[in-house]
Amino acid sequence: METDRPRTDQDELIIIPLGVLRYSFMSVFIPLLMGKLLMCFLLAYFGNIFGTILLSMFGEENFWLGALFTTVLLILTFIVLLKVDWEKIFENYMAKKVTVASLVLWMELS
Repeated sequence: METDRPRTDQDELIIIPLGVLRYSFMSVFIPLLMGKLLMCFLLAYFGNIFGTILLSMFGEENFWLGALFTTVLLILTFIVLLKVDWEKIFENYMAKKVTVASLVLWMELS
């Protein structure tokens, strides 16, 4: 079923609250634009590298094999992203960071 609801842009999640807080347009727009440009540049750059690697692996005549390989790799990436407990990894990272920082502080005080 199709709804008439407009698609919500992810940028609205940051733009609307910053507008309510009366941030100036340019102080919000320029960093968002730079982030989008950087994201597009990195996607194009690494997509070109990955395409070159696939072309050297499978050749032009095996396009569908390269497409299948890319699809399988994408599915595996999504599975890993969904199955990994990122909060736990972040908590472990922060615990190690705090431990190292407290060790350094203890060594400086000793």
